[in-house]
Amino acid sequence: MDDVRCDHDGSPSPRRLMGDFFELMQRQRQVLHRVFGAEEVHPAQAHCLRVLADRGEISQSRLAELMLLTRPTVTRMLQRMERDGYVRRRTDPDDQRLTRVGLTDEGHRLHLRLDAMMGDYVRATLGRLPESDRRELGRLLRTWRELADEALARWSGDVLPADVLAVELVPAHLLPDDLLPNDPLPDGPTPDGPTPDGPASDGPADELPPPGSGPPPEAPTDDLTSCIPRGSAP
Repeated sequence: MDDVRCDHDGSPSPRRLMGDFFELMQRQRQVLHRVFGAEEVHPAQAHCLRVLADRGEISQSRLAELMLLTRPTVTRMLQRMERDGYVRRRTDPDDQRLTRVGLTDEGHRLHLRLDAMMGDYVRATLGRLPESDRRELGRLLRTWRELADEALARWSGDVLPADVLAVELVPAHLLPDDLLPNDPLPDGPTPDGPTPDGPASDGPADELPPPGSGPPPEAPTDDLTSCIPRGSAP
């Protein structure tokens, strides 16, 4: 319907733009599965490698917060990645309730390979936009994120921490400068809270399909693996 797809002045309606955005994100999910499938890695695992490469060794509960995933999901993912030799886990010597996780040498090497693959993808897509378009896109994405934060605060009474919102699958140095946020990530590991890393009671762990096994399922509500705009699955 015209009143849904366009405003009275003929410009695309908000609903039309949201639909276009969802279509882009679906393509993005397909690209991530194909790119990382070459290394037999699920996009969630690539996201995990990205976070650990940025933050260093952190607690398992903190990792779940930064990835915006449930703790059971992260536990299952880490078990698989530990078997593959990409991460190592150990009990926090200062708090026996916490499990700390970090990358192994092989995990670092895998991260660098995936980082290069994502760099190729970014250069082939966003890198081909004129600089003026990238600057305008960066401005619009920042504004949209601020509006989304306001809506989230109204509906949930809370706002996600800025450092959680800033953790992205695409590393900062691979994005054009005009798409980067004004609030870069802090350096080094982030202090952990007192939340224990034991099994959570927030429902069953989300099963993730093996890489390269066809079109990905609809993303669960706590899975942001398809997000690329800088501002962020096993």
